[in-house]
Amino acid sequence: MMIHQRRRLRNALLYTLLVVVLVGLVFPVLFMALTSFKSVAEVNRIPATIIPRYPTLENYPYMARAWDFGLTLRNTFILAGGSGLAATVLGAMAAYAFSRGTFRGRTFMYGLLVASMAVPAMVTLGPIFIAYLQFNLLDTHIGLILVFTAGGMPLATLLQFA
Repeated sequence: MMIHQRRRLRNALLYTLLVVVLVGLVFPVLFMALTSFKSVAEVNRIPATIIPRYPTLENYPYMARAWDFGLTLRNTFILAGGSGLAATVLGAMAAYAFSRGTFRGRTFMYGLLVASMAVPAMVTLGPIFIAYLQFNLLDTHIGLILVFTAGGMPLATLLQFA
């Protein structure tokens, strides 16, 4: 009987923690969505309100005029699709080489790949910027795809190798 009570208490604590984490994750998104229905005056009002007092849709036509949504969506598909596809294909090839290949330095190279995940992205920004400047890759889709692919390669390799 005591074991069941402990298990029920543990489950209750676990579910309470999960609900708290879920609220912490969902609340900012819900607040942002509800804020989109507020007027500018109500957004700037102190203290802030969660639910709009006078819901309005005036922000949406303004956003449609001020923001080229089609271009943004196109760029997102190009960058996410290109880098995701490249990281997946290259990661699969690297994972295959690590799992099936028997070559000198395989363990060292795999360790280097894992260690590369610990390098902060900010450390690589300077050298990447200089290289992109020399190769005229600044402000291009291919330049961003290369950076995103390089950032996703270690994880893609590990996921497919394991």
